[in-house]
Amino acid sequence: MSASHQSRGVKAHILLAGGLRAPQLASAAERSILDLFITSNTTVLDHWIEKLASLDAQSDEPAPVRVLYGDAGPTPGADREAIPKHVSFEKEASGYRGPAGALKDACSEYSPDDTLLVADAGRFLDANLTRVLETHDARSADITVLCDAVDQPLGLYLMKCKVLELVPKAGFMDLKEQLLNKAIESGMGVWAHRAKTGQSLSVRTRINFLEAARAAAGLPPIVPGAAPVLNGVTKRDHRTPMQVISRSAAVAGDAVILDSVVMPGATVGSGAVIARSIVSPGARVEAGAQVVDAVVGPRGVRLDEFETAGRRRMGR
Repeated sequence: MSASHQSRGVKAHILLAGGLRAPQLASAAERSILDLFITSNTTVLDHWIEKLASLDAQSDEPAPVRVLYGDAGPTPGADREAIPKHVSFEKEASGYRGPAGALKDACSEYSPDDTLLVADAGRFLDANLTRVLETHDARSADITVLCDAVDQPLGLYLMKCKVLELVPKAGFMDLKEQLLNKAIESGMGVWAHRAKTGQSLSVRTRINFLEAARAAAGLPPIVPGAAPVLNGVTKRDHRTPMQVISRSAAVAGDAVILDSVVMPGATVGSGAVIARSIVSPGARVEAGAQVVDAVVGPRGVRLDEFETAGRRRMGR
């Protein structure tokens, strides 16, 4: 990173983990999305901390990582034994402010020209953030939006704090739909940075999370319609199967685990079959059980909301 980037730098990294409603997966697992394991030993938050550290490589101290959360859903970081000193968990000052409102409330102490990195915490991001910062600085942008190859936003923004002056002191304001449009209308410099490599995947639902876990493992996405059905699920599959199993999980040797994530402290009994599912930390799958398209949390197996709704419609 050049000297100019060091002098400007990022004042703080803000991970937006609030919302009016808890993500579907967080409700089923009874844990914050940030505390779920995307690899055998790395949580979503660990991955964020690692990615954000790439912008601090030339700094004496890392910029603060501030996780903003609301009342909906489990509190992030509650189960962590060790938290890096530059990472904090902060409850939103008031409810129903929206992401832009929560951001304004939390960043009032910064100067107008300070730069913030703002990200949707409920995503798995694999992109070169150093290039985003270089683009932001080179253009003297007020806001830089990270986008994919077809200019769809990927949930990450670099912005000067003066942009937050556009956010009202009370009431709800969205970030992507409202604040960005207001900044453009006011004549601010709003630019898109198109990521040449990498991706940003939502991790809010079981299906989303499993796709992100495949990406983290370096595997291609699941081909629609190619997933195995319950009857005849085996370890032999024409696709590359995924197994993410924590070393601290107790998994019977004859259990079948396909395209699934088994997290630390979980137990999987003898002869159990787990397919396209998530076994959350400390959860238990009994011997001989068949768990397909589900999340296993502290209170047992939970189907996706859409799956449950479909069964109700069909009278099952």
